[in-house]
Amino acid sequence: MQGINDCCAVNAINLVSTALLATTSQAMDENELIRILSFYNVLITGLNYSDRITLTRQNPEELIARAEALNLIHRRKHEMGDFIYLDSSNTILLTYYRNNTLHLFALPSLIACCFNNTQRISREKIIQYISTTFPFLKSEFFLPWETDEMESIVEYGL
Repeated sequence: MQGINDCCAVNAINLVSTALLATTSQAMDENELIRILSFYNVLITGLNYSDRITLTRQNPEELIARAEALNLIHRRKHEMGDFIYLDSSNTILLTYYRNNTLHLFALPSLIACCFNNTQRISREKIIQYISTTFPFLKSEFFLPWETDEMESIVEYGL
C-alpha cells in the first residue's frame, strides 16, 4: 500500500473532492474553493511526499471547470459570487477520489490539529504530540516516514 501511495496522481477531481467533502454542506463559495485549491497545491508541493507523486498543473479555476465538465460538481449562480456544490448522487463517488489522496494530507493535518486550542505552541510540544499519534496514522494511511524521523520532518516543515 505504501508503494501505491508513493505513486499517487493528484488531479482536479481529487482536489475538488477533498475540499468540498470537508464542508458540512458539501458546498463552498467559488472564491473560497479557489483559495483552498491553491493552498492544497502549495501544501502537496512543499510536503515532498514522494518523487513519484504527480500533481496536476491546472490552476484552481481549471480544476473547477474540469470537475464541472464531468458533471461531478454543480454551480449555483449568485450575484455575490457563485457557489460550487455536490449533489447527493456524486458524494459517494467523490469520496473514492478523495480517499486516493487523503494520505497526502495526514501529516499536515496532524500538525494543524496541534493549533486547535491555541495560537502558539512550541516545536517541542508539536514534536511530542506528533510522535505520540504518528504510529497510528502511519499504520492507517501507510505513510512513508518512520516515527524516529518525526523530529526532523516536523522541523523541516515548520
